[in-house]
Amino acid sequence: MIKTNNHFRVLSVAYLLALLAAIATIFIASSQYPQQHITILALGNFSALCVVFAFSFATNCSNCYDPYWSVAPIFISIYWLVVAPTITPRHLYITSLVVAWGVRLTYNCLSKWGGLDDEDWRYSQWRKEWGALYWAGSFLVIHVISTLCIFLGCLPMEYIFKNRDGNSILDILASIVTISSIIIEAVSDSQMKQFRKSKSGKTSPPGLWQYSRHPNYFGEVFFWVGLYLFGVSSNNMSSTLGKLGCGHGSNWMIIGPVLMFSLFNGGSIPLIEKYMVSRKPSYAEYQKSVSSFFPWFPSKQTK
Repeated sequence: MIKTNNHFRVLSVAYLLALLAAIATIFIASSQYPQQHITILALGNFSALCVVFAFSFATNCSNCYDPYWSVAPIFISIYWLVVAPTITPRHLYITSLVVAWGVRLTYNCLSKWGGLDDEDWRYSQWRKEWGALYWAGSFLVIHVISTLCIFLGCLPMEYIFKNRDGNSILDILASIVTISSIIIEAVSDSQMKQFRKSKSGKTSPPGLWQYSRHPNYFGEVFFWVGLYLFGVSSNNMSSTLGKLGCGHGSNWMIIGPVLMFSLFNGGSIPLIEKYMVSRKPSYAEYQKSVSSFFPWFPSKQTK
């Protein structure tokens, strides 16, 4: 416990220094690139990323990066709130949703954290596969690509905070999607945590996991869909099709949810599925009966 607490202090120092580096970079970049907020945020993100990577390398533990996924969007939303021409209740509401999502996900990540010696099995596997190139791969794959996905997922915030209001119907839809995604992710994480504690010997947890093999990832991807919908709702375009991303002004915003969907369905899920089948042969039956990503009724009762 003492060792884990000391490791947590190291992690806390890493993120405090990363935040300070980001703030310093943003101040410098603001004078060099006035009003170019995307550029300023990109530079701030990269400086924070480099600090976190330095700690990952120094402690020989890429797990140092894990909280970044949920911490960075909180501060990105706060940045947009600070530079917004006018702060409205809608801005505060959307920021609160991002903060709620980020705080919960960060808590879930840290509650499972076993210290700097407890390396994620995926990182251990890549360490063996990549050999001497592991840290170059860790920087590019674990740190840079993940940060790029987060950054692109947050792009709709530019529209959200530059405009006072949004389309009321789309705002309602965005709220339903965003709040539902946070709840789905929280419930599925809780169910998995209880399942692991129970050591029941079953292949899969009860609840949402009987309708999707990865309901937590489903919730995660649809959080970014919700943020995208808030973005297109904020975009002042005349047509409904335009507001849904079919017009010229908001096409680029769809890149966030598309990347998130591709990241989880093309990367994380296949890797986890292969690992689970190797550990539990019965997982193959679970695969046959339960949808991989989108929740749907199981084809038969799973054990």
